[in-house]
Amino acid sequence: MARSRRKTPICGVAADSNKEFKSKEHRRERRKVRQMLTKSEDDYNLPSPKKYGNSWDSPKDGQIYFGDYKFPSTYKMLYPTDNVELAYQEMLNSYHKLMRK
Repeated sequence: MARSRRKTPICGVAADSNKEFKSKEHRRERRKVRQMLTKSEDDYNLPSPKKYGNSWDSPKDGQIYFGDYKFPSTYKMLYPTDNVELAYQEMLNSYHKLMRK
């Protein structure tokens, strides 16, 4: 895995993944459905799946595309310095760091 790279330069914001959040929410939903099914009623009113796992409550705050960081027009705006070569090297290093898995 030493040479693995991202295929697309997209990364999550504020969190790496929603895996733990989603598994907890699905567990809550399955538990509620099981409770509803064990009741001895003729009419089952199952909870809505939209009630559990609301994406607004998740720790991950969307995704960001950072593919444009490697182009010269971007590093000139982000690093307004006289030493353009140093700024370009810093931008390339940060881009390569983001492209790692």
